[in-house]
Amino acid sequence: GLSSFVVGLAASLKVSVAGNVSVTLLNSITSSLIDNANISVNSMDSGSDHYARSHVMAGSAGIGVATAGVGAAVVVTNDKSQSLAKVNNSKIGINSGYAGDVKINSNNDDKYDITGFSVGAGLYAGVAGTVAVNYMENQVDTTVASSTIGTSASRANSVEIKSKDVSTINTNGGSGALGAAGVGAFVNVDTFDGQTNTSISKSKVYSTKDVNLGASEERNSDEFAL
Repeated sequence: GLSSFVVGLAASLKVSVAGNVSVTLLNSITSSLIDNANISVNSMDSGSDHYARSHVMAGSAGIGVATAGVGAAVVVTNDKSQSLAKVNNSKIGINSGYAGDVKINSNNDDKYDITGFSVGAGLYAGVAGTVAVNYMENQVDTTVASSTIGTSASRANSVEIKSKDVSTINTNGGSGALGAAGVGAFVNVDTFDGQTNTSISKSKVYSTKDVNLGASEERNSDEFAL
């Protein structure tokens, strides 16, 4: 997990301005690859699992005793993580008399907790603003290509080939402004632009029971603004 805490503070007798920017960039690759292989197994569980947690808190306060105070906080999160599971140009044989399960899965589970706050205070004017921008473009991909799993004489008990992505953003933000003229604003933008794919191409799969092929996405965005 990644945690960060950033605070900016400015104070003056006339005009004060305080601001901070927190930027989190994630660009990891988690992969499982079987390539040009010829193996025999009782059962197989091959997969890629990516798990990320980020906790970010950013705040600012501007206090101007005589005239104006300005406070601003900006939080930016950008996630381009990849979770990949691939079987390519390979033969996976099932040992005679065992008929175990074959699982090939890729999973991604990301959760971000973000808090941003700002305060502006001045005798005449107080201005405060908080902006949170969260962008997720995760890629989760499970592929079986030009491969054979089992044979007609020795089948797997069941075959599961799946991809799953769960992305969650929890955002809490607030702004406060004090003065004869007070202005406070909070803006939050969440964008989910990931891809989750599962595919079998130019392959043969032999199974006694079902062949479960699937891809699923879960997007969660919870916001609280004050």
